[in-house]
Amino acid sequence: MELFRVRVFGFLAGLLVSMLLMGPTHSKELSQRELRQLFPGTFVAYAHGVARINLIVRADGTVHGRMGKADSGTWRLNGNVLCIKFKRWLKGRNRCSKVSKSGAWYVTGPVTFQKVP
Repeated sequence: MELFRVRVFGFLAGLLVSMLLMGPTHSKELSQRELRQLFPGTFVAYAHGVARINLIVRADGTVHGRMGKADSGTWRLNGNVLCIKFKRWLKGRNRCSKVSKSGAWYVTGPVTFQKVP
């Protein structure tokens, strides 16, 4: 029973963090030009508001991430859509999504991220 309470608390805390990180609910979809200015770079990301992921997105099309364990893969921009494929994460599948800006954070599906200076 204690483990269940810890998991529920962790989920709720993650949900709260996600809501705080998202800031205002007004978001603006990024254009191809804005995406090209944003990528490549170093980012901190949160999947589902809970799991912190440190990402390095390189100009050569590679991406390296660390979330406890590390993984690597590829990234590309297809117009105003960001596509990322990791070797193990995301079941090794290519995931493509539009990116929106919400406050100081960027959002794509269940992932919020911010560029690290």
